[in-house]
Amino acid sequence: MRKNFADILKSAKIDIKKEYVRLYALFFGEFTENSTGKQTSIYEKYCECFPQMWFRKTTLSLEEFNKEFGFNFVKQPKNFSIDYLVNFCEYIYNLTAGYVSVSGFMAEINYQLLYLQIDRIIEAIGYMSTTQDGFTIFTEKSASAIAVSEIIPNELSYKVISYNHHSMKGNIDKKKETLLMLANLLEGKQSFYCVFLFAYCNRRNYRHIRKYIYRPACKLSWSR
Repeated sequence: MRKNFADILKSAKIDIKKEYVRLYALFFGEFTENSTGKQTSIYEKYCECFPQMWFRKTTLSLEEFNKEFGFNFVKQPKNFSIDYLVNFCEYIYNLTAGYVSVSGFMAEINYQLLYLQIDRIIEAIGYMSTTQDGFTIFTEKSASAIAVSEIIPNELSYKVISYNHHSMKGNIDKKKETLLMLANLLEGKQSFYCVFLFAYCNRRNYRHIRKYIYRPACKLSWSR
């Protein structure tokens, strides 16, 4: 039976390596600049205004920034994974935000296409974005994490969402810190919220948690 256009798109599986190559070409590929007629790339345009980007710390160029913080993306990575793709998306997304903050309406590139492309990749791989202090990261979608984040303060909701970020894998101390912050928040609250937190923890299957002690005052404490 012939598949129509919609059926073909719905049944297609995402190829993360192909998406990486496509995004890499969009970011590093050359194009002709309208104002000067010279060949340039989005990456090169970001290099030009990088010294004005607020998050550069003490680095003076984008190349120096990349070396300082270990950002090294190549066209054909040997050890490619979904984490590599997500890292690249975060890198471009935050650099683009920095570029837009500097250039504003004078931007000479189609940064909206970059945002749109990354948003579609992130959606296709089942991830979501969360932002704090001007930085955006992408984490696996979790209905339970989203539900919890909606009933707690913004500064803590970011930590709940970022709990699923790939950089947190194996980082027991950071995860412990987030869970204890939740426990402190819920101390003295209605038991419903404690049940909600327990359901969240159980759903996520946090194997690194040694033991939770539930007390009448609705206090959760960490115990080894």
